[in-house]
Amino acid sequence: MQIIAPLTIFVLIALAAKDIGKWFRLAGLPLISGFLFVGVLAGPYVLGLFDQQSMESVGFINAIALAFIAFAAGSELHLGQLKGTWRSILFIIGGLVVAVFIFGVIGYVLLAGAIPFMQGMTAVEVLAVALVGATIMVARSPASAYAIIKELRARGPFTKRIFGATVLMDSLVILLFAIAVSVADVLITDASFNPPVFFHIILEIALDIFLGILVGQILRLILALKLDRRLKTALILAVGYGIFFLADALRHVHLGGQPVELFAEPLLVALVAGFVISNYTRYGPEFNKIVEEISPVIFILFFILVGVNINLSVLGQTWTIILALFTIRLLGIIVGSFGGGVLAGDPMRHNRLLWLTFLTQAGVSIGLAQEVADEFPTWGVDFASLAIAVIVLNQIVGPPAFKWAIKRVGEAHPKADPSTFDGTRDVLIFGMGARALTLAKRLAQHDWSVRMVCLNKNFFVKIQGEKEIDARYVTSLGVDILADLESDNADAVVAMLPEDEQNYKVCELAYEHIGTERIVAFVRDPAQIARFRELGVSVVEQTTATVNLLEEFVRSPATTSLLLGESDSQDVMELMVIDQALDGVAIRDLHLPGDILILSIRRNGDLLVTHGYSRLKVGDKVTVLGTPDSIQTVDMRFAGYQIPSIQTL
Repeated sequence: MQIIAPLTIFVLIALAAKDIGKWFRLAGLPLISGFLFVGVLAGPYVLGLFDQQSMESVGFINAIALAFIAFAAGSELHLGQLKGTWRSILFIIGGLVVAVFIFGVIGYVLLAGAIPFMQGMTAVEVLAVALVGATIMVARSPASAYAIIKELRARGPFTKRIFGATVLMDSLVILLFAIAVSVADVLITDASFNPPVFFHIILEIALDIFLGILVGQILRLILALKLDRRLKTALILAVGYGIFFLADALRHVHLGGQPVELFAEPLLVALVAGFVISNYTRYGPEFNKIVEEISPVIFILFFILVGVNINLSVLGQTWTIILALFTIRLLGIIVGSFGGGVLAGDPMRHNRLLWLTFLTQAGVSIGLAQEVADEFPTWGVDFASLAIAVIVLNQIVGPPAFKWAIKRVGEAHPKADPSTFDGTRDVLIFGMGARALTLAKRLAQHDWSVRMVCLNKNFFVKIQGEKEIDARYVTSLGVDILADLESDNADAVVAMLPEDEQNYKVCELAYEHIGTERIVAFVRDPAQIARFRELGVSVVEQTTATVNLLEEFVRSPATTSLLLGESDSQDVMELMVIDQALDGVAIRDLHLPGDILILSIRRNGDLLVTHGYSRLKVGDKVTVLGTPDSIQTVDMRFAGYQIPSIQTL
């Protein structure tokens, strides 16, 4: 029962951290900075909501989170994605590992006299701390790299090498960490380096790999069960905790009545398990989906616990040391990445920018620091506080540097900023044939300004006489045609060309150069759908669309008829709030026509559940149901036109 109170407090703190993390992101800082901040506030050095006993009560959360982070790191290592870049990736990794590790060891040794917890240590103990600290310096952040690459839609040889090296290096660093901790343990316990000791270390690494393969098979069996995904997630997390439980049990193994301490590195075991699932079973996609879904919750819990453990008194005495260690790591990265790129024969303009993409650190790095705190309680907690401060600094500086480098080499393809709504709904329809023409006419009937873009000369000539449609003829699809099409004010883009590749090109142009949120494409090959959806495209695939439509007619005929525009008396439309005077006004105070029903409000990509007390914001997209005349009245009201009779309609 003693666990209930601290666990309840911890859950409440986690709920608060979720919102506070968003504030940090708005300030341009990483989410983890907000979570760490909340942990520091709740810890013993500020508000004192958590003491040592409370931390021990929720320590199992830390073990689960660490195992999960290692699972995720292993699952990100896809051997198939590294084909064609192995030479470059291996040289870059080799350069970074050697340079950063050497710089890190030298740095910790030289700064030992200025670091409070290292003062008074013997030379051998200083070396042990330096080995562990330098290993953590080598770590990167695949999650941060992936998020930036996805945000910028970066693609090209530079991006491929960076991501391959980042993922592979984080896997390698866990292996190096296991070796470094084993060596540090030998140094600190005054054991001599003789053949049996080396054999013992090799045996421990082999044991970790074997256990990882075994755990990977256990995870495979869990994923093969016909269970709800939430239950599978719970079982996977339980297996993660079991890895730490097993590692602790192995330290107390007795053979022939004699104690035999086996140091099993839980992170390496979990990493191997994640790698096995991702590369050698058919359950990799499902496992990655589970990792993606649970990651936000795990990271919140983990980084709060890390923040609680940060020793503020140590940081107050060592801020100059933090800057020095950050600089030492930076120099190692510059030398290692440039040297590795040169040896691999990569372009010099890429080699000069490589170092900017390897600064980020996050989950695995902090997880390793926490492991040190557990393994070496005498100085590990103070070491973790120092290491985490350097990691946070790297994570603040790293992402902006990464983005700048990707943009500099020309491999970024981010979404364009949308234009301000000008009061007229404009649509660009790229297509030909009866379906495209019918769509254009129906949108025109609903007061859309329609520009129809044709690549077929004969079709263009055929529709020129249509009064409601502004027909344009183009010979190719490219950025140069967008200005002629007056695309900047397009509120929607529809791609209905004969080939999927042409439609994808249209969607890509709309995404990167127009920025409209409403992109619709007719896709013929179902295998291409995922590719379109990565751009946020609403996909219509003939077979699926027909089946879904028939299903809805069976399940909800009235609603389906309404959405298809088959009702003469009622319609559904999405309207934008433009009038500044409506900002913050509750729906119940709008005095809308009596037959109008507000179905939903879409704000910043989120769909809000509405009621009378919901307040509008400028830029909201409001879906309304009502008669065409009443909808037009509401549209004019949202645009700022005062309708004298609106309160009596």
